Amino acid sequence: QQQQQHHQRLPEGSSQQPEQRPTSPQQQAQLRRQVQPEERTTVMLRNLPKRVDRSKLIEIMEREGFENCYDFVYVPFDFRRREPQGYAFVNLTTPAHAQRFFEHFDGFDRFPEPTGRICSTGWSDPHQGLEANVQRYRNSPLMHKLVPDSYRPAIYDEGRRVPFPPPTRKIKEPRQGTERMLV
Repeated sequence: QQQQQHHQRLPEGSSQQPEQRPTSPQQQAQLRRQVQPEERTTVMLRNLPKRVDRSKLIEIMEREGFENCYDFVYVPFDFRRREPQGYAFVNLTTPAHAQRFFEHFDGFDRFPEPTGRICSTGWSDPHQGLEANVQRYRNSPLMHKLVPDSYRPAIYDEGRRVPFPPPTRKIKEPRQGTERMLV
C-alpha cells in the first residue's frame, strides 16, 4: 500500500491570511472534524526533561530514526525561568510517520542524560498539519524580534531548517498580563 504524502510546503514569503482562532465550542468542534484521525500528523510530546530544548529534541528524534520525517518543531519555553516547559509539538511529514512517532515516543525514556522521566504522546488538538501550525504561530508574540530563536517554533524541509513565513501583521512584544517578558 503506497502512503500518500501530506507534506505541505509553504513558499517563502507566503502571505496567506492567518486562520481565525475558533472562539465558540461549535467552531472548535468544527475545526477538529476537519482532520480525520487517519490524517493526523501533529504530535504533542509530554513530560520531556527540562533540559530538552528544540535542538536536543531534534538530536533525539534523528537518533531514534526520524530524520527527514518532520517539518515543524516547537518546544515552549518558560520566559521567566528561561528553560523549556517540558513538552513539545512536532509535525511529521506523513500520517504514517506520525503514527510511528506517536507509538515510538509514548513511554520513551532513553534521554541523553538519565532523568527518570517517561515521555507520553498525544495528538495536537485543534492544530494539525504544517499549515495549521504555521498559521497558529506566524503572527504570535513568539515571533517578535526580542524572542530568542531557540524559544520559537521552527520549520524544516527534508531535515534542513527553512525560514518561517513572515507575519501578516505587526508582531507585539511578548507579555504576561501587563508585564513585558524578556526585558
